[in-house]
Amino acid sequence: MTADPFHMAFFTSYTVSGPGKPWAGRVSTEWRTGRYWADIARQLEDACFDAIVCEDQCFIEDTYGGSIDYYVRNGIGAVKQDPAVLATIFALATSHIGIVPTMNITEYPPYLLARLMSTLDHVSGGRAGWNVVTGHSGAGARNYGMDDLPPHNVRYEMAAEYMELANQLWRSWDVDALMTDMASGMFADPAKVHRLDFVGKYYKCQGPLNNSRSPQETPVIFQAGASPQGRDFASHYADAIVGGMTGPAAMKAYRDDVRARAVRHGRSADDVKIFFQVCPILGATMEEAREKERQIIAEAESRIDAGLVMITMATGADLSGFPLDMPMSEIATKAATDYGQSSLQDIFRHAGDSTLRQFVTSPPRWRIFHPVGTPDSVAGEMAELMEETGGDGFLVNIMGETHRHRLAEITDGLVPALQKRGSMRKGYDGATFRENLRSF
Repeated sequence: MTADPFHMAFFTSYTVSGPGKPWAGRVSTEWRTGRYWADIARQLEDACFDAIVCEDQCFIEDTYGGSIDYYVRNGIGAVKQDPAVLATIFALATSHIGIVPTMNITEYPPYLLARLMSTLDHVSGGRAGWNVVTGHSGAGARNYGMDDLPPHNVRYEMAAEYMELANQLWRSWDVDALMTDMASGMFADPAKVHRLDFVGKYYKCQGPLNNSRSPQETPVIFQAGASPQGRDFASHYADAIVGGMTGPAAMKAYRDDVRARAVRHGRSADDVKIFFQVCPILGATMEEAREKERQIIAEAESRIDAGLVMITMATGADLSGFPLDMPMSEIATKAATDYGQSSLQDIFRHAGDSTLRQFVTSPPRWRIFHPVGTPDSVAGEMAELMEETGGDGFLVNIMGETHRHRLAEITDGLVPALQKRGSMRKGYDGATFRENLRSF
């Protein structure tokens, strides 16, 4: 059986978990280095992934129990280096794969970010992407001199204005502003470099950008809109949207909704690629894969606190004070926060009638498609799900730090199985990230 090809991106973080896990020794000493990540990037490009998406947050979490203690003691996001620096390492180590650092609009002034992304697009030869986030924690806001984050709806108003300004900055140099005939003695034509004098509700900027038009003009925009406002923003501005729901019906409904919103914004629905998250557990045999899943469940049962922390990080809701035998339906009502409302609702929607203990120790399927099996069987499940939902691709998340051996299960096991089915590309069609993203 063959299926239409779909896109594949890889999700990672410029961090590492604490010691005490298999393979942690070498990773814990190498992960900070450029060479380690250059190897990862080349491995993903050899497997023909469309993009590497690197998440970020500029603070140490303190939501769980109201303290940074648990996170620092256990090495959970306590050290997290800047993905904008990592992006340049990816750019110089590779030639085709898209490079997508995460940057928060509440932490980067628009001019700074527009200049940074334009530079990355030049350096990479047209492979820059930007994962747009609006913030989810007051701790991050306070690191930048704010008392707290603006409310959810205000953040999306700010994001829309931010995008309008950034797009104007990226286009402030005409395509032909640089003079190719140096005999004229003029480096660039001043009539083709435009001052903006942008004045909005939240931002103002004189412009122009002090960088010429970059290869893609604007970076490829990634976003993960879940709330109605998030979906509307993503459908208006994003080239690729990450969906965080599970189950074919919910996934298809999300894709249909976002595509319809894109059309209402005057865009082609096909210009918006929907990526659904996938976290496969792979084994040479089905029994080996199931044994790996059993080990994951056993670890979750022995470290309930770690599971509570992960859900707290995903939602912004402190779960440390809730009884483990309280039904999730009650917790969903009591734990809602402005920072993580959409994430909270999406996660708790999958809890059913379970208690907090049951939810935390069950296989982590609450936000991610989680197939278990051999490379061939998982490739079949992924192709079937894409056909059923009409999605455009998957964002692969292997959970936890990016070990080489776990990555090899994907690049040397799952990818060949997908390529054999015709479900994944075997080469790059375009010269830029956007061209590759729109090639099918």
